[in-house]
Amino acid sequence: MPGDRLALQTEHGGFASIERLNRDGRRILFLYAQVSGWFAPTATRSGGHVIRAARTPLFLVEECVKAYFYATEPRTLYQSLGARQGATFAELRTAWRLRHIELTAPNTDAGECLRAERSFNILMNPSLRQCYDSMLSGDDTPLQIPYAGPAEILVEGNFSGDERAFFAKRILSYRPETEKRNISILLRTCEFLEDRVICRDPRHKCEVWLDRTQLPGISWDLTWNHSKHWLQSRLTIEATFVRTSSPDGDVRLVALPSRTQVVLPEGIKTDIVRAAEIQRLVSENIDVLDRIRSELRSQPTEYVVVQQWLDHLGIRDVGPELAIWEPDYDPFHFQSLRARSSTWFLFRDEFLFVLPQAVISEIPKAGHATYSFARPTDLDSFLTLYSRFTREDVRANRHNAATDLGFIGRIVRGTDKTRWKRNVMKVACGASTSS
Repeated sequence: MPGDRLALQTEHGGFASIERLNRDGRRILFLYAQVSGWFAPTATRSGGHVIRAARTPLFLVEECVKAYFYATEPRTLYQSLGARQGATFAELRTAWRLRHIELTAPNTDAGECLRAERSFNILMNPSLRQCYDSMLSGDDTPLQIPYAGPAEILVEGNFSGDERAFFAKRILSYRPETEKRNISILLRTCEFLEDRVICRDPRHKCEVWLDRTQLPGISWDLTWNHSKHWLQSRLTIEATFVRTSSPDGDVRLVALPSRTQVVLPEGIKTDIVRAAEIQRLVSENIDVLDRIRSELRSQPTEYVVVQQWLDHLGIRDVGPELAIWEPDYDPFHFQSLRARSSTWFLFRDEFLFVLPQAVISEIPKAGHATYSFARPTDLDSFLTLYSRFTREDVRANRHNAATDLGFIGRIVRGTDKTRWKRNVMKVACGASTSS
């Protein structure tokens, strides 16, 4: 506005201060900053708390944090959402959905809808909800900035006497750094809690919280954490993520509960039943399976022999592959090779498939390549020799292992399963195939 004085500061992340004179001549100071993160609340001499922005001289006093993020007087966050204070996460989402329908009707205050959405996102965050409930009960637990991280902020306040710090008394605008993403998460990597499921993608540092209304027809409990390793299903999640960070540099993308959609894959219920059954079979027969695994560490053994062992011991409904199967093995790679092989063997943590032109060594797990060997004229001699070496020996041709075994090469798995299968079959069968 005419008469405003603007000062720019490029050090420590950069910010701009604006000085304005009101009608009675009183000076009003505003500060705009792009912050990279926030420090934890610290106590002041007066008994309150302040939150300092990383790499800028901005300090937020507790009252302005409360007024902007948590105050919806005369109502509480729960009341603005139309929910009771002890509501479960599923009940909160149901309340939000109903409230959202009400507030998106024509001629409705857009600001009220934003306040309701903010209330929902705060109450769906266990840490923020605990702080807020403590505030309602009169506890002096310091309030946090919701989903604190990089953000643009405009505040009103004053500089300290030496102008090295700016203390905000009112937040005028706060815009966190967000981005929309579609991610795919293996269900077995999720953590199942009593009232929610926490899904994490360590590679992209993404975190999503799901309540029971987002997984309809799936009734989990804490025992799922014992059998989840056998799940193969993936959840497709579309969400708006807030980039959160701490001054020590830890950065995470946390999905906003109000803007999270989940697509359940077909066959997920069958997968859940299958995982529970495998866990039951493994648990009931763990001693026998350990004995079989011990045998398989010394010599490759044909699958029919392993099946005979299981039958002799009276273990039903357990396929021979389960003797060495690990939860993160991919059935696609195993089944593709088994379907084309004349026979197959179990050895250590890998499967050896005998195909028309090659013997394929496969550990059906991410991070492991497929090894191919020319099909020998004497399979027994090949297997005996193979048992003396490791994959590292073959890769480095240590002790002439690769030469003596007729090593053809490694086939990198990658993310394209069809391409992997075509490359393997070209070596093992002399032709590519997509069947």
